[in-house]
Amino acid sequence: MRFRLPRLGGSSAHDFSSKFGATRPEAVELLKSVAALGFGPVLTFHPGSQCIDPMAYVRHITASAKIARRAGVRLAALNVGGGFPARYRDADVPPLAIFFTAIADTARKEFFPEMPRLECEPGRGLVASSTSLLTRIKLVKHNRDEVFINDGIYGALMEIYQVSDIVPPARAIRDGRQLLGPTRLWTLYGPTCDPLDRLPVKFELPVDLREADFIEFGSIGAYGAATSTRFNGYGAAETHFVLEVLSG
Repeated sequence: MRFRLPRLGGSSAHDFSSKFGATRPEAVELLKSVAALGFGPVLTFHPGSQCIDPMAYVRHITASAKIARRAGVRLAALNVGGGFPARYRDADVPPLAIFFTAIADTARKEFFPEMPRLECEPGRGLVASSTSLLTRIKLVKHNRDEVFINDGIYGALMEIYQVSDIVPPARAIRDGRQLLGPTRLWTLYGPTCDPLDRLPVKFELPVDLREADFIEFGSIGAYGAATSTRFNGYGAAETHFVLEVLSG
């Protein structure tokens, strides 16, 4: 059974408590009903996607123990949800070991002497770095610092438009090698006719970008091709497995 707590500040990019989960009083009553029916009581929560604050897990685990005590049940398992963060551009993300230590230490303390089995659902933190998006430049307007590419917010770059805290790293590639040299801030547009199809943040890329150069966006394995649409006939993508990482 899933419960929710109000999100504190900007601890996560997506507030999962806004849609799902029972309140703490509701959770107490539901656990009582589960135990009365002879089932093994289980609690779960989700601190929010791209959660950068280990204390969010501490708050939820502490609340889980209080809910279980008030319901008079011993939890068979506690699912600490997902939310583990990935490293994006400009993101100050603590090492995952800090999250795991906080979870384990808090669970031992709050459920002493018998800690329930711990489960989790690692999504973004596990798969974000597994995938890059390779786009091709269709048009460069040097006088306006604008670049038009063959994917955008209706494609695999949708999440950049939705969440300002999640910006993937980007680099330019030409003739199979990373393009280096002086850089400037570019405005990037997607390929559709919609004026909204513009990435909401600027990207620092080489000043001598050309048509047919590639721009690689890293760490989009969580929400990339899976959320792409076919708006205006775009959105199709090919998947390739990379055996060697391209170096500068």
